[in-house]
Amino acid sequence: MATLAELVGYWARWQPGATAWMRNGERVSWAQAERNTGRVAAALHEAGVLPGDRIGILGANSLAWCEIALATLRAGCAVVPLNVRATPSELAYMIDTVGCRAIAVDGKHSARLDAVTADRPGILRIGLDADASASTTLDALRAREPSAVRPAASVGPDTPAVIAFTSGTTGHPKGATLTHANIAATVDTYTRWENWGTHTKSLLFAPLAFTGGVVNALLGLYGVGGTLILEDFHPARALEQIVAAPVTAMTGVPITYESIVALPEFAEADLSALTTAITGGSVVTEKLLKAYADKGVQLREAYGLTEACGGSTLVPREHFRTKSGTAGIPGVHCRLRIVDGEGATLPTGSVGEIAVQGPQVMSGYWGDPVATAGAIRDGWLHTGDLGRLDDDGFLSIVDRKKDMIISGGINVYPAEIERVVASFPGVEETVAVGVAHERWGETVAVVVGGEVDLDELYAYAREHLADYKLPRYLHRATEPLPRSMSGKLLRRVVRAGFDVDEAVRTPSA
Repeated sequence: MATLAELVGYWARWQPGATAWMRNGERVSWAQAERNTGRVAAALHEAGVLPGDRIGILGANSLAWCEIALATLRAGCAVVPLNVRATPSELAYMIDTVGCRAIAVDGKHSARLDAVTADRPGILRIGLDADASASTTLDALRAREPSAVRPAASVGPDTPAVIAFTSGTTGHPKGATLTHANIAATVDTYTRWENWGTHTKSLLFAPLAFTGGVVNALLGLYGVGGTLILEDFHPARALEQIVAAPVTAMTGVPITYESIVALPEFAEADLSALTTAITGGSVVTEKLLKAYADKGVQLREAYGLTEACGGSTLVPREHFRTKSGTAGIPGVHCRLRIVDGEGATLPTGSVGEIAVQGPQVMSGYWGDPVATAGAIRDGWLHTGDLGRLDDDGFLSIVDRKKDMIISGGINVYPAEIERVVASFPGVEETVAVGVAHERWGETVAVVVGGEVDLDELYAYAREHLADYKLPRYLHRATEPLPRSMSGKLLRRVVRAGFDVDEAVRTPSA
């Protein structure tokens, strides 16, 4: 595969009139994408942005976001997606860590960036729309008479393409450096898994700044010449697009799929074109799987992480009925082991840390050799996630290593508790966390959203959980549970704000 910098030219020749990206009815063809990104890349060079520089992007999903990202790659630079929910201090940390030479920003997030760039005058600000405060605009860069763009000389397989910051669940976020070769391997994996190609139409409502957005969706579809449809997430609008486009591929956390199922019009919707429906990141209930299966859609679970380009395992279609509830098997380029604390491979069925290896694994954390050495040991990426392999080599995710609750010396995995609680009628969302306990060190607390009788919920949990896994505290949330930009529950925020005096003490307390 050519580097990501060269591919847009290929698709412009192969299918010039085909749609590369679309949003709210506006379409950009591959010929337009090739012309516009080439002009912008040349203008960036003329503005002093050089191959190897890093360009941050701070903005909501838009056609302009896609354009500046591809122009960045064509200029031989690395894309640095910036979290649109980050505070100025968090943005400053990410920008300083990678040394952004330029930042593209939209009007909605421009004021937040002002506080960062005020004392960083060397950063070129590029406005993605007319409302952004910036040194220049994407429209202005696109309108300039370009000199020739020759990215091939400065871009190779090992050139950084995307520096994706981890979610920062512990300490500062780290910048996972994903190369052109890393992303090419991921594109090849999805092509083999799902037969993606120029016919693929993928609906994206997760932020492009999330790894699943920029790598798996934008660059994944770019790699195969497919069409990326950008939408803000509104369940009714999402379902409308799935039917009308029709959408053939979609990924999202379970709550997005649940929101669509809850619509009255879901029952009559034609989802026959939706051949790729992937989820993960939190508990997937049997009820949700059945709702889509009844419509002929196999909602399959996957496992991935930023440091491995977001996709490592997936449940194959052939095993949907027998292996639902697992995260599937590794991709063709990925090797996977379950290891103990010393890195030794554990027997089948044992719970341990998931370690992965393959060309999709990052080159390292930008500017942080110590963290890189801690994560990649003897050629294996140690994920910090806990899992087990069954006799057929299918992976089941147990939990995050750091989220594990240790109660009286016994390991308790929040995800196991959440699966049971989520299956109780009326529970809309749930999270289990560990809270301090004088005798046991930690004990289990569960927060639920939805109209649920907590006594009945506890009785249900007693039927399905061992005594040491039972919640000692139950609390009904009155507001939606906090989530990250990618839609994952922020367990640490729940844990920090949990007040045992406001919770219901169960008989286990």
